[in-house]
Amino acid sequence: MAATKSVWDKYKVRVSRGRPNTTVESGWLIPESLDLGPWREFQKTASEDELLTVIWSKILKIHDDDISAGLGITEGTIRYRLGRALRKLGSMTQGVSKVKNGSTGK
Repeated sequence: MAATKSVWDKYKVRVSRGRPNTTVESGWLIPESLDLGPWREFQKTASEDELLTVIWSKILKIHDDDISAGLGITEGTIRYRLGRALRKLGSMTQGVSKVKNGSTGK
């Protein structure tokens, strides 16, 4: 984790959060029907801690104890950050599904 964090710190200025490189040349194959809007919005608004915790825990499937050991913080802190981030991401996803289904709350 510490090595991953140092690489992130080195290259994060080159990463345009909210505008991921999803071209064919980047190696990502994204189905056309997949709405990346909530994920892009999350990247723009999430703190670095929230973004990295979601990526490490939910996308890369790294265990909380490994993240904790690598960053030198408690597992409770990891779980708190992850919960906060997933609530934020979930609220963004809910907003998208309401608009798609035609119920804007009016």
